[in-house]
Amino acid sequence: MKKHIGTALKQVAFAWKFDNYALEGKMNLEDLDRSITFQEDLLILVLLEKIFESQEDMVVALETNLVIAFGVAAIILNRCREITGAKRFEYQDIGGSYVLFWLKLYGDQHMWALPPRLAQLKSLTS
Repeated sequence: MKKHIGTALKQVAFAWKFDNYALEGKMNLEDLDRSITFQEDLLILVLLEKIFESQEDMVVALETNLVIAFGVAAIILNRCREITGAKRFEYQDIGGSYVLFWLKLYGDQHMWALPPRLAQLKSLTS
């Protein structure tokens, strides 16, 4: 499960970077929103072009992708907690960019028995 939570946190980071890239206006909608065809043997899948009506639509989709990545990380973290019998994870005020640090801290302390770094993280959020 350690591999899964690490992968989930990387997905969150990637989704966040991708969203930020779009928010900074660095993503070209015309290059991204084009038709793509996948073919394997007799199966063909075509993803049509122009699924977004505007740059804002694309940003909303990327923000949704970020929310989904956070949800998956939380589900995997909770499953790790259940498997290991660790104490219940309290979803307290961990919003904003610090959520990644808090999720990793919880995993370090309760899933993999690494030394606690709570003091360091609290100093970051104060």
